[in-house]
Amino acid sequence: YTYPAAAIYNVSLSVSAAGCSNSINQNITVHPNPVAMFSLSSNDTICPYQTFNLINSTDTNVISNISFNWNFGNLATSSVFSPSYSYENSNPYNITLTATTPFGCTDDLSQTLVVSDLPSPSFTFANSCEDSLIYFDNSLTDSSHVYFWNFDNNSTDSVMNPTYAFLNY
Repeated sequence: YTYPAAAIYNVSLSVSAAGCSNSINQNITVHPNPVAMFSLSSNDTICPYQTFNLINSTDTNVISNISFNWNFGNLATSSVFSPSYSYENSNPYNITLTATTPFGCTDDLSQTLVVSDLPSPSFTFANSCEDSLIYFDNSLTDSSHVYFWNFDNNSTDSVMNPTYAFLNY
């Protein structure tokens, strides 16, 4: 039988055999389940080696002495209330928080965090003569990336493939 709510219930058992019967009454306590809740300190996508915080918002006022187990989806675990963590490899990871009461009642919540590939910047250049335009060719071709060039003299640019002249350098 499944009870609809946490409470104290009176359970009775009656047994009859060979014309004789007997019964027993016993109170049982149905304990509440915890409700595991957490959020991420960053958005749902991070980079390798970027530390993020898991913010445990499980209500511990209703049930005390809840234990917590985090599974980071890569065989790593933690029992810290709100841990910090980082991943080495690019992948989607399913992070699961399991909350367990002293009575063995459990609840879990999972969220997916995507660890993106690190971009691999590389470039070539043509015409590296003083006072001449130098053409920089970025090896990355994704126009959705954000580019930042620093030309070592407080000059910068944010286009994918800039040109620049080092005048009287």
